[in-house]
Amino acid sequence: MNIADALTELGRQMGMADLALNDSGLCRVVFDHSLVVDFEEMDEGKTLHLSSSIASLDADTHGELYFQTLLSANLLGVATGGACFSITDDNSEVIFERRLEMNSLDFTGFNHAVESFVNHLEGWKEKLGTLPAGHGSAAAGLEPHFHIRA
Repeated sequence: MNIADALTELGRQMGMADLALNDSGLCRVVFDHSLVVDFEEMDEGKTLHLSSSIASLDADTHGELYFQTLLSANLLGVATGGACFSITDDNSEVIFERRLEMNSLDFTGFNHAVESFVNHLEGWKEKLGTLPAGHGSAAAGLEPHFHIRA
């Protein structure tokens, strides 16, 4: 399925008749009035990247438990529905993201993947919001002490 057709059909089902990528290959959709999901065309239209900023990152309040929770959830994508967590280059946000290989999806599969992404996004926003504040050692200590061992 191509991205344009997938987004057109998704938009039709959501009551958004003009849902489409812009000239830069991007589209933003807000689900349930609060879940912002960006759709980005990649690999010449073969891949659609879904992403959402799930939390602001503060090294003073997000400690080891926070990062351990994120990394554990990434393991095999089981707890994230195939999506994963990443951190922006400036370490200011946690991003929830998933890549969809469009040539292997029909609309039912695409719709299921988007719905799963949004449901997991909602669940993880709630879960991360309830984690206790921790010590910033894991986030603050990463860069100065990070070494690659050969």
